[in-house]
Amino acid sequence: MMKRKMLYVLMSLLGFSACSSENAVLDAPQVYDVSRSDCKRNASKADSRPEYYEAVEQTKATLSLTLATDGVLKGRFENVTDLCGVDRFSVEARMISGNIRLILRPNYLPGSELLDCICVYDVDFKARRFTSGSHRLQVYKALEGESIDRARVLYDGQMTLQQGQTIQLELNR
Repeated sequence: MMKRKMLYVLMSLLGFSACSSENAVLDAPQVYDVSRSDCKRNASKADSRPEYYEAVEQTKATLSLTLATDGVLKGRFENVTDLCGVDRFSVEARMISGNIRLILRPNYLPGSELLDCICVYDVDFKARRFTSGSHRLQVYKALEGESIDRARVLYDGQMTLQQGQTIQLELNR
């Protein structure tokens, strides 16, 4: 009889934990409408003046974020420098204990690694299920399939999201 009660309690706890993890998955931010601009500026090591190539390569990237009243976060990575062979960018968003993590991933056309060319792009995206308030924001740039610990940190700091207001952040290279 005691074993049956313990089994019942254990199964109940497992059932409740399954429900709570389901809510965590359902409440996770969802990114959509990711688009990139055409190449705004480009340079080649072989064909460009060294000072021009360096200026394109050192273009400072920014991230602007606007929280709409419906919880949709509208974001724009501006002046992202990468290879000319980027087919598209993907953006991942995670909310972990009130911290926001954004991951920007370039997806390259086959053979892009052989190109001697860099481009400057803008990347727009939207993400659902964000709330106003103070958050720690971590922004990474990673290759497709690359883990976060190998990714480049573009931003790590505090920011405050308020509905209808845009914040502008300068990203690391």
